[in-house]
Amino acid sequence: MSKQMKLSGWFKSLTPTNNAINPASTSQIELQHDMSSDEEQPPAPAATQKKSKTRKFVTSWEVKYPGVFERDGKLYCKACTTYTTISDPSSTLVQGTGSYRTAGLDKHWTSKQHERAVSRYNEVEAERTGRPVDGPMNRAIRQLNAANYEILVKLLNTAYYVLINEEPFTSLPHLLELQIKNSSDLQRLTSYKSDQACRRLTPYIADTIRQSIVTSLRNSTAISILFDGATDNSVQEVEVVYARYVNNGEPKTVFFSLQPVKHAHAQRIYEAIEQAFVDNRIDDWKEKLVGMACDGAAVNLSRKNSVATRVKENAECVISVHCVAHRLELAVLQAIKNNRYLEDLKEILKLIYKHYQYSPKALREVTNIAMALETKVLKPNRVDGTRWSPHMQRALEVLATSYEVLLAHFEHVAEARPGETTADIRGRAVFLRNRLKDYTIVRFPHFLRDLLDVIGNLSLVFQKDSLTVNGMLDALETAHLQLTALKQSPGSKLAEFTAALQRDPSGCKATYREVELKNVQMDDSNTYIDVIETVMQHMNNRFDSEADVSTPILRAARVFDIKEGPQEKAQLATYGDCDIKRLWRHFQPVLQRQKPTNEETLLAEWIQLKAFIANAGWRAISSVCYGGHQERFAHILMLHDVVLTLPVSSATCERGFSCLSRIKTDWRSSLRVDMMDKLMLVSLEGPTIQDFNAEGPLDLWWESAQRSRRPRFQERTDEQASSDLLESFLIL
Repeated sequence: MSKQMKLSGWFKSLTPTNNAINPASTSQIELQHDMSSDEEQPPAPAATQKKSKTRKFVTSWEVKYPGVFERDGKLYCKACTTYTTISDPSSTLVQGTGSYRTAGLDKHWTSKQHERAVSRYNEVEAERTGRPVDGPMNRAIRQLNAANYEILVKLLNTAYYVLINEEPFTSLPHLLELQIKNSSDLQRLTSYKSDQACRRLTPYIADTIRQSIVTSLRNSTAISILFDGATDNSVQEVEVVYARYVNNGEPKTVFFSLQPVKHAHAQRIYEAIEQAFVDNRIDDWKEKLVGMACDGAAVNLSRKNSVATRVKENAECVISVHCVAHRLELAVLQAIKNNRYLEDLKEILKLIYKHYQYSPKALREVTNIAMALETKVLKPNRVDGTRWSPHMQRALEVLATSYEVLLAHFEHVAEARPGETTADIRGRAVFLRNRLKDYTIVRFPHFLRDLLDVIGNLSLVFQKDSLTVNGMLDALETAHLQLTALKQSPGSKLAEFTAALQRDPSGCKATYREVELKNVQMDDSNTYIDVIETVMQHMNNRFDSEADVSTPILRAARVFDIKEGPQEKAQLATYGDCDIKRLWRHFQPVLQRQKPTNEETLLAEWIQLKAFIANAGWRAISSVCYGGHQERFAHILMLHDVVLTLPVSSATCERGFSCLSRIKTDWRSSLRVDMMDKLMLVSLEGPTIQDFNAEGPLDLWWESAQRSRRPRFQERTDEQASSDLLESFLIL
């Protein structure tokens, strides 16, 4: 197998011989140095009787020994003289040497002290100039053939556009043709223009994105995992794995891996999660693991023979959490599933959806009625779905907004003559017309909209990637107060219905939107209080279960929510001490591994932290202590990071499955799991097309090949060169 040709060597073959220069080795880093153009060479020593070789500064050394320069007849190294603390201050090239021998230069340029100084020099220069640190791709292109490099950058940018927009690989050739038609110089590229080229470039783009994620996980104090399983388009079991960590006081949840699962058993799912970390070479993930979140399936969270039990066998500190968004859905469903008003309403909503979903004629007729009434009508949608609350909310919104139009259409169909419609459709219309005039059926949806607004807002909070334990508890308390308010006074939707309702003096008859209602009730102020109380009871049972071993730890995590602490010094002195001790004893193995400490040191820092935040005006820890106080509160902030790492929701896994469904369509069902993993990573974690930098993938693509890369370019014609020269002149 032939050795990979360096990029500089390949581009040299395209460059005329008389213009070629000798670039530095890729193991060396080119340095910029300030040498005056009018600096004269030191005069040669006078000839003596003894013939000796006259040594002087050779200009080719500037390429062979990047950063060498001459001053007052002595040689110096620019990087080592700039950063003497990390180089060798006793080196002759730091103090200045009059020896012009290459042996001394070779020895200095291969020393570790010189490499450290060069690395530091380039980092500072990159930060000052805003340019990335030079890699082999940048050096070779800058020195040899920048025009062809720009073409490769455009190719990578186009391929990234295809991936970030979840388009098929076959879009790449068409996009390249479009750019060529718009006068792009991509026409000079005669290879890597097929859909297979896009497929081959995908791993290098994905690996560049994955590298930053893996680096963050390796440097993090703690790690949590979120996972869920599904069956893709090709009827293959897969497990989507997300990782959660803390960066500078902010929790981050990122897509980590998509793994195939042989069987949806606890052992196989655990092996798939473990394989995700093995593939990414994170060997210490079990020592850092503090939490896991998933749905409530028995294979994930049962007390015996589940994924949670297998994880805890290898990581004793892990807190397993049933997704709070899933728990909320189950609590609401269980609370109102036997409510007689809801059962009647669901039957009506299903019939309305069926009436218009399978009949274009009915949809056309109701649209014409809406135009005649000068109002709008929304197309009914189904009430059942994976997530019950959003489907029910949308169905109720349609019913409330299009009430008059729907009722007018059902009356029209109910009065149709024989032969104009079928008996089944006419019978359905008669049933819906009568039910939509019932007072209890018309009133209950408005109350349910108020109730679901509270539940829906809570569900949206629970689905956020940045949700923390304190954020979850705050949202629960807010929802509890809102439900209590609904018990005492009607919500906005029910109040609108009451205001639009016109009762006669006796109170036995009423009209709503010019529709006379039946079965009108005299006093219905307390009709739905029992529904609200049942919902609150089931929510408390789901979220405050004493049988859940994770509940005490999650409650103790509340101690770091000290935006408003006690004002009395006596209370402040002991505030949160018991919770800190509980958290320390549970997560002690993880904390000791990162930075050894003890309980006394942790409590001492906790007292200092309370005093510091109290003097700062009781603000959040992340806004006060991560701005330069990490060393002062190193141990307590490390515990704070562990608490922020704890996951409480796995709703982000559902977004991963949505991405999977968008990419792996029926037309792309042959995509393998490893390729899907890369495509999902780019789609979910990749930067915007404006922020994408093609240099990293290009370096990786060029250096990782087992054989030489051979992109082919057409020679530039004299007419193209003249045009470019004229354009450059006009720009200047």
